[in-house]
Amino acid sequence: MNGEEIGCLLLDDDVTSDHYLARYEWSRGWSPFNTSVYATRNAGDARVSIANGRRYERRASGITSAPLGDDRDRVLIEEFGYSEVAVARLPADDPAPDPQQ
Repeated sequence: MNGEEIGCLLLDDDVTSDHYLARYEWSRGWSPFNTSVYATRNAGDARVSIANGRRYERRASGITSAPLGDDRDRVLIEEFGYSEVAVARLPADDPAPDPQQ
C-alpha cells in the first residue's frame, strides 16, 4: 500500500462522518479475521471454505456448514493442500469476540 487508509464497511445507512470514523477506529482493534483461520478454494462444482471454526461447502443446490472441531489441521492439509509444517505453525482459533463490546 502507499500509506492511504482503507475505509471499513458499515452496515448502517445515513451515518455521520463522526460515526463512520468511530466505527473505523473500533474495527482496527477487532476483526473476525484476527481470531481464526480463513481459507477458500474451488473444488470442482463446489466452493469450500473454513471460517470461524466451521467448514462450509457452497454448491448450486445450497450451502452446507459443519463445525470443524479438532479437524481443522486435517482439512487444511488434505483438502486445501497446505503443508504440515505451515499448518503446525498456525495458532489455535480463538473464540470470536462479541462484536457489540
